[in-house]
Amino acid sequence: QEVPILAGTKIVGRQSNYNIGVLDVQTRDLDDDPNTGQNLLAARISRNLFRQSSVGAIVTHGNPQGTGSNTLVGADARFATSTFRGDKNLSVTAFLLRTDDQATDTRDYAVGASIDYPNDLWEGSLGWRQIGEDFRPALGFVPREGIRKISGDASFAPRPGRWGIRQLFFEFHPGVITDLHNQVQNWDVFSAPFNVELESGDHFEFNYMPQFERLPEPFEITEGVVIPPGSYRTTRWGVQVRTADKRLWVAHGELAWGGFYSGTRREVSLELELKPNTHVAFAVEINRNSVSLREGSFPTQIVTVRANYNVSPDVSWANLVQYDNESRIMGVQSRFRWILRPGNDIFLVLNRGWYRREMDGRYLPDFDKGSLKLQYTFRL
Repeated sequence: QEVPILAGTKIVGRQSNYNIGVLDVQTRDLDDDPNTGQNLLAARISRNLFRQSSVGAIVTHGNPQGTGSNTLVGADARFATSTFRGDKNLSVTAFLLRTDDQATDTRDYAVGASIDYPNDLWEGSLGWRQIGEDFRPALGFVPREGIRKISGDASFAPRPGRWGIRQLFFEFHPGVITDLHNQVQNWDVFSAPFNVELESGDHFEFNYMPQFERLPEPFEITEGVVIPPGSYRTTRWGVQVRTADKRLWVAHGELAWGGFYSGTRREVSLELELKPNTHVAFAVEINRNSVSLREGSFPTQIVTVRANYNVSPDVSWANLVQYDNESRIMGVQSRFRWILRPGNDIFLVLNRGWYRREMDGRYLPDFDKGSLKLQYTFRL
């Protein structure tokens, strides 16, 4: 259900070494439910330290669902240098968050840390985080509670300077998720034993992706197809090809195949883009999955068409048409943007959707929306 907004304000800026951001919105009561108006606040402050480091804090307050008060407070820090071992980049980050949810009378934490070594020849990172089972930020989004996650990556990217090769990439990205009792729920490894970018800008890549998932309860992946609980260990392979963006025609193709729960899944993605000049770009993209399981087989497909016209660096018109066979909805979005000057913008956005009936294939109007936004920035 849409929540009507009465008024809102946003303040962003920098003073000395401090960065400040505040967003506060007051909603109106719902027509059929009085006394449901809420004040929603998100505030952030950080202080720059040294040349590349910072510490910060965040607070959010309010619950758009109107089921009770919700507050989040947190702190974070990032310490970075570009002179590690002479001229190398290195950074260390950490965060701690706490939520207090009145509706469920629970309080819990999220905590994490990472170390990153992002450099041209060798690159690596290692991260860890823990999300409590009762961590509930009403003004945030948590994809999964009650977990611990460890992820990392390592890559070696030499530049041979011969054979028309600009750069080679050898990549390895593992990750594992456990519950709070350290029982493994998921693990996966993405690797690219062959990944090359040519001097022309063309790109070729081959991927090897083993993975594991434990389902604690039945999962209806699509209508009428239910995957039973259990442990599923699969392996997938992939090939990607992309031509250089500088070309008149830009093509991108991707093929992936291998195991998927109790069966197999084959994914094909094709995109073709035409850029006749610097102002105009047309693109068509098709993404199709063919899934075959013991419990049933089904396809999923998304078709996307884009047409963009950049009149100038300050005036642009972007158009998108998309259809997917799962929702059977075809949507159209048209967005016009005019940058009067940096920070001052005019947006006009139109959206329309049609629902495709299964019985006869007819398209029926589903939604119509339009919005006009005027943005003016005061600089103090």
